[in-house]
Amino acid sequence: METVGFVESKSSAEPEHLIPLNMIWRILIIVSLVLIAGTALLRLDFLPATLLGSTVVGLNFYWTRRIVLKVFYKENIKWRMFLVYVFKFGLSAIVLYVALAYFQLSPIGLLIGLSNIVLTMLIYSVVSIFHP
Repeated sequence: METVGFVESKSSAEPEHLIPLNMIWRILIIVSLVLIAGTALLRLDFLPATLLGSTVVGLNFYWTRRIVLKVFYKENIKWRMFLVYVFKFGLSAIVLYVALAYFQLSPIGLLIGLSNIVLTMLIYSVVSIFHP
Protein backbone atom coordinates (compact mmCIF):
# COMPACT_ATOMS: atom_id res chain seq x y z
CA MET A 1 0.00 0.00 0.00
CA GLU A 2 1.22 3.47 -0.80
CA THR A 3 0.23 6.68 0.93
CA VAL A 4 -1.63 9.12 -1.29
CA GLY A 5 -2.66 12.41 0.27
CA PHE A 6 -4.16 11.62 3.67
CA VAL A 7 -5.39 8.07 3.05
CA GLU A 8 -3.62 4.88 2.07
CA SER A 9 -4.42 3.61 -1.40
CA LYS A 10 -4.94 -0.12 -2.05
CA SER A 11 -4.42 0.22 -5.83
CA SER A 12 -8.12 -0.10 -6.63
CA ALA A 13 -9.77 1.36 -9.69
CA GLU A 14 -10.50 4.55 -7.77
CA PRO A 15 -7.98 5.92 -5.24
CA GLU A 16 -9.37 5.94 -1.69
CA HIS A 17 -8.86 9.66 -1.21
CA LEU A 18 -11.30 10.35 -4.06
CA ILE A 19 -14.07 8.10 -2.77
CA PRO A 20 -15.29 10.57 -0.08
CA LEU A 21 -15.16 13.48 -2.56
CA ASN A 22 -17.15 11.54 -5.14
CA MET A 23 -19.67 10.43 -2.51
CA ILE A 24 -20.05 14.02 -1.29
CA TRP A 25 -20.52 15.17 -4.91
CA ARG A 26 -23.32 12.61 -5.44
CA ILE A 27 -25.02 13.54 -2.15
CA LEU A 28 -24.74 17.25 -3.07
CA ILE A 29 -26.49 16.66 -6.39
CA ILE A 30 -29.28 14.64 -4.73
CA VAL A 31 -29.78 17.23 -1.96
CA SER A 32 -29.84 20.04 -4.54
CA LEU A 33 -32.47 18.25 -6.61
CA VAL A 34 -34.60 17.58 -3.51
CA LEU A 35 -34.36 21.24 -2.41
CA ILE A 36 -35.24 22.48 -5.89
CA ALA A 37 -38.16 20.06 -6.20
CA GLY A 38 -39.41 20.95 -2.72
CA THR A 39 -39.18 24.64 -3.49
CA ALA A 40 -41.01 24.15 -6.76
CA LEU A 41 -43.80 22.25 -5.03
CA LEU A 42 -44.21 24.50 -2.00
CA ARG A 43 -43.29 28.02 -3.09
CA LEU A 44 -42.78 28.71 -6.79
CA ASP A 45 -41.51 32.28 -6.36
CA PHE A 46 -38.41 30.95 -4.52
CA LEU A 47 -37.50 28.61 -7.38
CA PRO A 48 -35.12 30.88 -9.39
CA ALA A 49 -33.22 31.88 -6.26
CA THR A 50 -32.98 28.28 -5.06
CA LEU A 51 -31.71 27.19 -8.47
CA LEU A 52 -29.07 29.92 -8.43
CA GLY A 53 -27.96 29.14 -4.87
CA SER A 54 -27.68 25.42 -5.58
CA THR A 55 -25.77 26.09 -8.77
CA VAL A 56 -23.31 28.44 -7.06
CA VAL A 57 -22.62 25.89 -4.31
CA GLY A 58 -22.33 23.02 -6.78
CA LEU A 59 -19.87 24.87 -8.99
CA ASN A 60 -17.89 26.05 -5.97
CA PHE A 61 -17.60 22.48 -4.67
CA TYR A 62 -16.59 21.15 -8.09
CA TRP A 63 -13.91 23.84 -8.62
CA THR A 64 -12.63 23.53 -5.05
CA ARG A 65 -12.28 19.77 -5.49
CA ARG A 66 -10.26 20.26 -8.66
CA ILE A 67 -8.05 22.93 -7.06
CA VAL A 68 -7.32 20.81 -3.99
CA LEU A 69 -6.41 17.77 -6.07
CA LYS A 70 -4.07 19.85 -8.25
CA VAL A 71 -2.37 21.35 -5.20
CA PHE A 72 -1.82 17.89 -3.68
CA TYR A 73 -0.24 16.47 -6.83
CA LYS A 74 1.66 19.46 -8.25
CA GLU A 75 3.84 21.36 -5.78
CA ASN A 76 4.77 24.24 -8.09
CA ILE A 77 1.26 25.58 -8.74
CA LYS A 78 0.07 26.27 -5.18
CA TRP A 79 0.18 30.07 -5.47
CA ARG A 80 -1.72 30.06 -8.78
CA MET A 81 -4.37 27.74 -7.40
CA PHE A 82 -4.75 30.02 -4.36
CA LEU A 83 -5.42 32.95 -6.73
CA VAL A 84 -7.98 30.86 -8.64
CA TYR A 85 -9.56 29.88 -5.32
CA VAL A 86 -9.90 33.51 -4.20
CA PHE A 87 -11.19 34.54 -7.66
CA LYS A 88 -13.78 31.75 -7.53
CA PHE A 89 -15.23 32.95 -4.24
CA GLY A 90 -15.10 36.58 -5.35
CA LEU A 91 -17.02 35.69 -8.50
CA SER A 92 -19.58 33.80 -6.41
CA ALA A 93 -20.05 36.82 -4.15
CA ILE A 94 -20.55 39.10 -7.17
CA VAL A 95 -23.10 36.72 -8.71
CA LEU A 96 -25.06 36.53 -5.45
CA TYR A 97 -24.92 40.32 -5.00
CA VAL A 98 -26.18 40.94 -8.53
CA ALA A 99 -28.94 38.37 -8.02
CA LEU A 100 -30.09 40.15 -4.86
CA ALA A 101 -29.56 43.78 -5.86
CA TYR A 102 -30.46 43.87 -9.53
CA PHE A 103 -32.62 40.83 -10.21
CA GLN A 104 -34.26 41.06 -6.78
CA LEU A 105 -34.27 37.31 -6.25
CA SER A 106 -35.59 36.10 -2.93
CA PRO A 107 -32.95 36.04 -0.17
CA ILE A 108 -34.78 33.13 1.45
CA GLY A 109 -34.66 31.20 -1.80
CA LEU A 110 -30.92 31.88 -2.10
CA LEU A 111 -30.41 30.67 1.46
CA ILE A 112 -32.35 27.51 0.69
CA GLY A 113 -30.14 26.89 -2.34
CA LEU A 114 -26.94 27.72 -0.50
CA SER A 115 -27.85 25.45 2.41
CA ASN A 116 -27.43 22.35 0.29
CA ILE A 117 -23.74 22.07 1.22
CA VAL A 118 -24.59 22.08 4.95
CA LEU A 119 -27.22 19.39 4.46
CA THR A 120 -24.81 17.42 2.29
CA MET A 121 -22.09 17.47 4.96
CA LEU A 122 -24.62 16.47 7.61
CA ILE A 123 -25.84 13.52 5.53
CA TYR A 124 -22.27 12.49 4.64
CA SER A 125 -21.27 12.59 8.33
CA VAL A 126 -24.18 10.37 9.34
CA VAL A 127 -23.54 7.95 6.46
CA SER A 128 -19.81 7.74 7.20
CA ILE A 129 -20.51 6.97 10.88
CA PHE A 130 -22.71 4.00 10.04
CA HIS A 131 -20.71 2.84 7.00
CA PRO A 132 -17.01 3.66 7.62
